[in-house]
Amino acid sequence: MRQFGEKIVRGIFYIEDGRFIEPPYTVEVHVVHDEHIAGIIALIDRFGEVYAREPGIVVHRASVPEDALHALLKIEIWQQFKIYASVYDSTILPQPTV
Repeated sequence: MRQFGEKIVRGIFYIEDGRFIEPPYTVEVHVVHDEHIAGIIALIDRFGEVYAREPGIVVHRASVPEDALHALLKIEIWQQFKIYASVYDSTILPQPTV
């Protein structure tokens, strides 16, 4: 699921912005319960743009105005399953240890 999510994220950036996500930028995909990240979901819903390839996939993307490659994304698949992703400059924000 993580590879699928990363492919969707990279595709949205390429199709909508004509940009590749390359180092030092990193894509991380997260599979979590909505209640654990309610604050992040609120940010994505409030500031995000919606990209729909309905009925199967809807992507919400909230980007930082100063650098559109920094973003939080919510990916909904068939209105049944959600995954979340973040794109960031790994030289500014080091990778978290899991």
